[in-house]
Amino acid sequence: MMQPLAIPGMQPPVLQPPVMQPPVLQPPVMQLPVMQPPVLQPPMMQPPVLQPPVLQPPMMQPPMMAVPAPQSAKGKFPWMVFTIAVLMGIMVAAAVLLFFLKH
Repeated sequence: MMQPLAIPGMQPPVLQPPVMQPPVLQPPVMQLPVMQPPVLQPPMMQPPVLQPPVLQPPMMQPPMMAVPAPQSAKGKFPWMVFTIAVLMGIMVAAAVLLFFLKH
């Protein structure tokens, strides 16, 4: 068997097995959001600005004088009165006719 040549100043490396440490398991830290109550500030109340009402004078127009329609010398025939009188006569005649037919 051959001996390895020894070179001065060289030493064979010393092999050491690595030191294995088990990993340290820590549970994840759950950071919950910090809920802060909302800051409620009262609404800014400004006093109402009071302005005097603007009064406008009413529009004054001169009165319009209605010109009456020209009247004929004879006047209009009262058709409404004539129609009512004719219809009343027909009703009276029908009532009299019914009276005599029943008796």
